[in-house]
Amino acid sequence: MKKMKAVVSSLVIFLALFALVGCNDQKPNENNDSNTPPNVDVKKDFTVTLNGEKVAGSSLECILKDKDGTILKYDSVNVLEGTDLVSIEEKTIKLLNHGKVKLEFTLNGYNSMTVEFEIQAAKPALKTLTLAYTGHPFKGETLGLSVQDQDNTILDNYEINILKGADFTVKNGNNLILLDQGTVSIEVVKDGYETLKTDIEIENVLTIKELKENLSTYTGKQVNVRGLVTATYGNSFYIMDGKHGIYVYNIQANPMIGTAGDAFEYGQIAVDKKVIVTAGVENGKYGLQLSGFSNGGYDINCQVNLSTAEVTKPEAYIIKNEADLTQLVKSPELAGSRVRITGKFLSGDFSLAEQASPKSPLFKMMYGSIPYSLKFDKYGSLEKVKAYWNAQRIKENEFVTVEANFTNFKKQEITLSLCNEGTIVINESKNPNKMKIIVDSPQVVAGNEIVLKTTKVEGLTGDITYKIIDGQEFAQITGDKLRGIKAGTVKVVAICGNEESLPLEIIVTNQTYQKVNEALALDNGSRVNVRGNVVSITKFGFIIADETGYLYAYDENFEGKALPTMGDTVILKGTLSSYDKTSQKQIVSFTFETAQEKIPFAPTFNKTAPAELLKIGDAELLNGVAVEMKLKVEYSDAFGGYILFTHPELGDVKIECNSLPFDLAGSLAFGADGQVFNCKGIIIGKYLDNSTNANVYLIYLTALEQSAGSAIESLTITANKTEISLDGTTGAGRTMVTITANPFDADMSTVELVAIDNPNLVTIEYDDFTGEYKVKSNGAEGTVTLVAKSGNIESNKIVITIK
Repeated sequence: MKKMKAVVSSLVIFLALFALVGCNDQKPNENNDSNTPPNVDVKKDFTVTLNGEKVAGSSLECILKDKDGTILKYDSVNVLEGTDLVSIEEKTIKLLNHGKVKLEFTLNGYNSMTVEFEIQAAKPALKTLTLAYTGHPFKGETLGLSVQDQDNTILDNYEINILKGADFTVKNGNNLILLDQGTVSIEVVKDGYETLKTDIEIENVLTIKELKENLSTYTGKQVNVRGLVTATYGNSFYIMDGKHGIYVYNIQANPMIGTAGDAFEYGQIAVDKKVIVTAGVENGKYGLQLSGFSNGGYDINCQVNLSTAEVTKPEAYIIKNEADLTQLVKSPELAGSRVRITGKFLSGDFSLAEQASPKSPLFKMMYGSIPYSLKFDKYGSLEKVKAYWNAQRIKENEFVTVEANFTNFKKQEITLSLCNEGTIVINESKNPNKMKIIVDSPQVVAGNEIVLKTTKVEGLTGDITYKIIDGQEFAQITGDKLRGIKAGTVKVVAICGNEESLPLEIIVTNQTYQKVNEALALDNGSRVNVRGNVVSITKFGFIIADETGYLYAYDENFEGKALPTMGDTVILKGTLSSYDKTSQKQIVSFTFETAQEKIPFAPTFNKTAPAELLKIGDAELLNGVAVEMKLKVEYSDAFGGYILFTHPELGDVKIECNSLPFDLAGSLAFGADGQVFNCKGIIIGKYLDNSTNANVYLIYLTALEQSAGSAIESLTITANKTEISLDGTTGAGRTMVTITANPFDADMSTVELVAIDNPNLVTIEYDDFTGEYKVKSNGAEGTVTLVAKSGNIESNKIVITIK
């Protein structure tokens, strides 16, 4: 009994202690250390953070921290609700589907933690956008934007925002107006699609005027130039902006070399298209032009693209007087501009254009006393040009209006280019709406009269009057009669109301003749009657001489007419005029007859060193100087009879023959560039070549014999580049090598360019046109050493790297 009472007492004490401990577990945040038995552990609290989007298909990162911010690692996670909605891997909870999830985190020494959250259903995937352009990203252009989805469906109702470049870009609906060069950043926003961001690089574009005013800055560089196509050969054409024009040479529309631009149709450019030309600026042998051809090949970076920007309507320079025409040749910046001129057709046909290299003028024209030419380019369609020229049924001495583009070549001729499209040709002499003066004879002796008549023009009423517009001192008009006063040339027009006829030239002659120096002393426009011996007969006339000097009788239509006889004395009647590039005087609009009395005179050709030529004064040149010199051909035109000579002692000074005698034509073989000749001729005048800033002497040749050439003393080679690509078919895959010999008239027939190591890596060809050697890669990497040889003489060596 006593034992049982003791057990009961112990149980009562135990229950009392148990009740005390149970009260503390329900309140884990109250710590009463004075009441806590020393052998009972107290559990701590912790926090749970779930990082990530609670969307099906996503993952959450679990981060556990105690009250001090220390990161903890849980022992286990118990999914109390939503076991099929999640999977757990270490600290990551993958959300498999949408619904409610309840998780219990346990950690030794810590109270367990329960977390509840909703998993949202997965959002539909955003579609992607693509952006296409219409137009081109150049300054001044309008760029059209077209937005498509990933299935190439064109979209609408989207928003375009300019993020960068808003100060030089204007948004106009779905178009961007590009005001200046720079970088524009835009974004395209549409619900249900990923935002598309892109950068647009706007390139600078020059006007033709800006280019020409800053040639020193842009020559040799690639530029973008805007204009309207006014005339075309195909892939060579002219563009204009107002009165400013420029020639674009040979941009090839060939997919094999790259994208040539969207302005090409069927491989050529059409007129009246606004374009942006990307090409190199050249201002050399052929004048100012934009070129897509360099280093012997097409430049794949050169393009012609359509433009949406405005350009000033093209306007032609109207030639109203002789000064307007001569100003063209003095103004290289006018090359490529459009010119409208009404002049007299003297001679010419299409036979030259049917040769292998039709670079010579086809038609010789005259405006007043100033000659000019019409030419055809070998890149054009000969049949098209022939068709519209022949349709006008143009005959010699008829007046023809031509509107075409001025081409300023190195020879400084006044030349207009006839193109496939864009050239206007009108035969004014057959135009029924043009008045024309008719006379029985275009010559009158001083003191005599001729009667002037005028063709009737339908619709014109009123009296017809006549007016001398040039040469008033040589004649006078009373009513319809013109009386000669003294020797000279008179230009007359008929006037009816506001209409004016084509001009008519009437020559007033005297009955006496002068010596050559007396004729040369007269003013331009004077009618002369001079006697002299024929010392040279050229393609465009002949030279007479007496003991006082030399005088050239010039007629662009001379070929095919009756010729004088060499050495005969002739009486020459014509009008005194100046050669357009010099002050040298010549006779134009002439007639001649053999004199009964001969002059005992023949020219003496003195051997003249180049240094001595430079000392001859202008007064002596006016009367002409007979010289014998050894000269080298720098440039030649076998068909046109044009030769440009040079000599090392002349420096930048050149000697030009622009009218080769008939009997010397065989001496100038095609491809004579670089050959040395012994020359005899008459030096008459000089001029400044504006394109090269060099002095040029004029020579009328009487003898031309090719020099046999001196023995070679030394050889030098230069290459335009010493590194070429593997592809030998383009400019990048080859180099041009020039061989120079000393002395300047050295015999080059035994000279050859060879590769002295790895010769199998290259092919060496001689270019007859340029006089250079073309070294082309055969398609393998390596180095090649080049050297020029002639017998025992070798040049310097050049190493070419192919990679």
